[in-house]
Amino acid sequence: MKKVRLGISVGDINGVGLELIIKSFQDLSLFEYCNPILYCCKNLVSKYAEKAKINLKKINFIQEENQAEENVVNCMHNFKSDYLLNLGTSTKESGLIALQSLKHVSKAALAGKIDCLVTCPINKETVKLHSKDFIGHTEYFENLFHGSSLMLMTSDQMKIAFLTGHIALNKVSKRINVKAIYSKVKTLHKTLQNDFLIKHPKIAVLALNPHAGENGILGFEETETIVPAIKRIKNENIICDGPFPADSFFSKSNLKKYDAILSMYHDQGLIPFKMCSFSSGVNFTSGLEIVRTSPVHGPAFDLSGKNMAEIGSFKQSIIQACLIYKNRTSLNL
Repeated sequence: MKKVRLGISVGDINGVGLELIIKSFQDLSLFEYCNPILYCCKNLVSKYAEKAKINLKKINFIQEENQAEENVVNCMHNFKSDYLLNLGTSTKESGLIALQSLKHVSKAALAGKIDCLVTCPINKETVKLHSKDFIGHTEYFENLFHGSSLMLMTSDQMKIAFLTGHIALNKVSKRINVKAIYSKVKTLHKTLQNDFLIKHPKIAVLALNPHAGENGILGFEETETIVPAIKRIKNENIICDGPFPADSFFSKSNLKKYDAILSMYHDQGLIPFKMCSFSSGVNFTSGLEIVRTSPVHGPAFDLSGKNMAEIGSFKQSIIQACLIYKNRTSLNL
């Protein structure tokens, strides 16, 4: 099988994205998985490497994807910027560069010039200055590629998805309904089968309220919505249990018993996930025709230019994107 053509967006140029890319591919074993193509203009990459004192020997600057070479990081410098870097500070200009890189890598994916992609961390606030409707990577790709997206965090310890994503906490309960739970579990079940090759996935669903609502004493979402949704799912011969109280679910035995978890909201799932897997976890946007992953952390402006960024999560994002793409290919999806 040919190597995977992996597109990479640069993220916020003043963050640690470029450091993650350059340092990660110093591990030559990553080139066994893919031919990487970074989308960022040449002078910015060079300026960053100079300021951060990072060696650029393994960067091959190209004009077209078909010029990409093996065993190097190829860089498509098909947009120009005279921006003077301000490492450690997200600016209006760095937000524009992040958006430009994201648009170029997405265009390449839509045109079939790359097979899958990894996105470096951005600052949503500065990207939003140039795209008012921008909420985050997950929503951005859902608008571009066919499917219904599901944010899925993965690691050796657990796989956990989210019924609701980037919304305010006071809006979560209004988004919890039978249709939404049913749809997300179906998407999760499908991705476990097709992307991770788990034939008969076991899925756990978390409760919203403390102690799973205590039969209505602490809330009615469990009895009125979550339980009926699980019953509907089980009628389709999908193994799905719950709702489990979130405060007592994350034991080693439960994590071993279930292949994936559906949490009700962002922090309910991300807090335990990052406690266990911050340095090795991967954010996977499942449910779409394109495979997209990213590290689980942000731009880490406080570390930018210091050559101190932890690369574990980014490296796993590369590996997982390639493996998921190959799994789909093996199933002719």
